[in-house]
Amino acid sequence: MCGGTHRKMKAVKEDGRGQFGVNMEPLILLLQLFCVAAGRDPLQIDPHRVSGLLGKDVRLDCTFDRGRTRADLQIHWDRIERSLYKRVHSYHSGRDDLHDQDADYRGRTSLFPEDFSNGNASLLISNVRVADAGAYSCFVVYPSGPEEHRKELVVLAPYTDPELTYDELLDSLTCNSSGGFPLASLSWTHTSGQDYTSASSTQAHLSPMGVYDIHSTLRGDFKKEDMCCSIFNRDLDETKTHCFGRETPVCVHSWRLRRRITKFSSPVTIKLLGLEFNGIPSLMNSCVWAFKNKGDFQNVAKADMEGAVNGKPLEIKLTEFITLKKEKFLKLTDNNGFEDMQECLNRWNEEAKTEKSVFVFVYRCDRVMSVKLKKEIEQLLMDLTTLSGLYPYVVLTFMNRNGSKALETFSWPESLRVFFVHNYTKDDKKRSSARDLTFLEFLQACIVKAGGAEQQRALMR
Repeated sequence: MCGGTHRKMKAVKEDGRGQFGVNMEPLILLLQLFCVAAGRDPLQIDPHRVSGLLGKDVRLDCTFDRGRTRADLQIHWDRIERSLYKRVHSYHSGRDDLHDQDADYRGRTSLFPEDFSNGNASLLISNVRVADAGAYSCFVVYPSGPEEHRKELVVLAPYTDPELTYDELLDSLTCNSSGGFPLASLSWTHTSGQDYTSASSTQAHLSPMGVYDIHSTLRGDFKKEDMCCSIFNRDLDETKTHCFGRETPVCVHSWRLRRRITKFSSPVTIKLLGLEFNGIPSLMNSCVWAFKNKGDFQNVAKADMEGAVNGKPLEIKLTEFITLKKEKFLKLTDNNGFEDMQECLNRWNEEAKTEKSVFVFVYRCDRVMSVKLKKEIEQLLMDLTTLSGLYPYVVLTFMNRNGSKALETFSWPESLRVFFVHNYTKDDKKRSSARDLTFLEFLQACIVKAGGAEQQRALMR
């Protein structure tokens, strides 16, 4: 195991990030600790790992010799973290003793007292979380002293079916899958069997729930109708594949997204931030028109107006529960970063107490970005993540195909996902299903990020 771990660690980039852009340093440290334990500790981790599904119950088995135990049976379950033991569950004097139980496990653990006579000291963990993964120790106390048995819990979560969309302007396919654990591999293949994975750009990010969202873009000379995207979760031995075929045209994907957005029933405000003349009002217009899918194009966000009127905050109700809000335009000062930024952060912090918000930074990607501006934007994204507990999204509006180069500027861990959009305007309102789809995908991503687990499951039906 350790030899294989060493080979994998050598493949990690020097900056500590793997091929998906995920911070690998904590994982490397954990693997190193396991190798040390396996080499020096006579009480090695049980090679028969126990797998638990995220959100389900899992049972860690532990058996003992009932004939050797004391009259006062004592059972202790601990979680092992860096040679430290964290109490998970205890039993003695004929009852559970949860006085020293770690707060992360309160209300989620139980033993099987009816099976103690059969030498069963197994532990049940309910509503398994990603953070529950790791090494566990079962202590049974005999007159001669405690005897320890170890188990390793691996937490797994299935990924959603891959969703494929086509951007006719960039001539690219995108594949999205979310909610899985551990990190899965993504591949692109042609129906003829040719592998296009090396031509793709793939990123994976940990969501606030501790699961992975994977996003991949494929550009090149290929026939899109014959391309397939596959997600392989090795630990679950599960592969999910979606092919961009004629049986699922873009208009069908758009219809499904509109339906999901309409079904969303938890109040959320999508707060759009950015500098003046970077396309925020046009983005609002485009989202509204793509969602309504009928009628003539309307300039509901007054995108043709400049100056003070256009700079004021503006709210538009997309549905009863979803609000698009243009914040006051950001203005970069000479010495103190963005103007009134601390005041804005304080206000957003107060608003977070009464509303669920998703922050989105909008930037016109054909504009040159100074070093100072990049630094201030990066700090803003980190501040917003700290404030809301959710990574902000980035939307890049562009005037030509070369806009995709701006992705390098926003390839930070804090920008969980970057969307390219070609805004509808009064002078450029030629409609297409593929163009609508980019705005609908953006809206769905925002509300899924803001919604709880139940809302997310409902949206994916």
